[in-house]
Amino acid sequence: MFRILLCTFLLFSVLLPAVTLASGNKFILPESERGEADKVEVDSSNILIEDFSGKENFRRLSPDSFAGVLGLPQKNIRWYPAVDPENLNRMMLRETSQSFDNSVIVFTESTGKKDGPNGTRLIFADTINLIVLKLYDLPFYAYEIRCQGSSGKVWFLRKAQPDTLRDSSGFGILDAKTGEIISEVSLKTLPKRMYPHITGRFAWILENGKLYRLFTDGRKELYLELKEEIKDFKPSPDTQYIAVVAGKQTRLYSSEDKTLVYTVKMVPDTTFVFLNGEPPRLLLGRNLSSFESLTWPETLYLVTKGAPRLIFANLSGTVVPDQSGRAFYSIKPKNRIEKRDSATGKFMSSTNVGSLRPETPGKPVMLFNAAETGFFLIFDSVGGLSKIDATPRRWRKLGIMRPWTE
Repeated sequence: MFRILLCTFLLFSVLLPAVTLASGNKFILPESERGEADKVEVDSSNILIEDFSGKENFRRLSPDSFAGVLGLPQKNIRWYPAVDPENLNRMMLRETSQSFDNSVIVFTESTGKKDGPNGTRLIFADTINLIVLKLYDLPFYAYEIRCQGSSGKVWFLRKAQPDTLRDSSGFGILDAKTGEIISEVSLKTLPKRMYPHITGRFAWILENGKLYRLFTDGRKELYLELKEEIKDFKPSPDTQYIAVVAGKQTRLYSSEDKTLVYTVKMVPDTTFVFLNGEPPRLLLGRNLSSFESLTWPETLYLVTKGAPRLIFANLSGTVVPDQSGRAFYSIKPKNRIEKRDSATGKFMSSTNVGSLRPETPGKPVMLFNAAETGFFLIFDSVGGLSKIDATPRRWRKLGIMRPWTE
């Protein structure tokens, strides 16, 4: 079923809050100024909104968490990923990200026609209760979706719609609790990468081989310039460190004073996973995922104080650290998931996803952090999200967010 969205209204706006615009210099045109060609056609057939059964026993969300700021929904928002009508094996997921405290996963889904105009659906899933907290449809192409700490705010970059001179590119900040876009600034050129500082004072951006700090008023300040072009970067979850790829090296810096902590003589191809330790260890590898925000390496190296060591070379999906930072989980061939020690890389335990009950028809595609130590989440090929307790010898499945098609 297809519907034409009014410019700033959320899908099923009767049931969910509308996306509203901030005052000031907007790069989103008001409805009165938009033509038919600028409107985004959105397929809502992969969403079902219904009353809760009344039998749910939801755990309390910490008010200091990203999930707690958003709050529990009034309705049961059931979603499964849309698929490309030309390739039913390909989900329309553009990217994913997770809040600093791991309480929320943000799935970003493409909407609109293949040739545009394009829209963006944001699905905020709670990792505590495994439910969708919020769902917004934005009438523009948003990417580099990043949660700002545990504030409930989301930073994003935005591409102009094709074939219209009235539209512009830029960056914005969305209040995910209310759906209001509280800041928006037009940019002449779009950076390759963006990560907000945990405080929200600025975001680091990668532009023309240099790192800048981008402030909410659009002002840019040079942060780091090297002799070699900077190809990619990623800050640690607490933003105290920043890893940079330049030349044939990966370098770890202290983000506060830009002191070089150590250098790794290898290029990870945009795959960074921060572990615990002081200075922090890194997992580096070649990224095979078609989603820029996912960590899906072909080979995986554990880096301690600049010394890389090959862990394995036969991964079949994403890699995530445990909440404690003392272990990490990875998808291996034949639907197997391993837990390994973050300090040594040694095998700790594993399970076959098919042995976990209740069983789901999908195969593991992505792993996500849970907010609790010893837990992680599996996102499968049919859109199910399962929480796994990996603390006992025999792993347990504690809950499932099933796609409503089941």
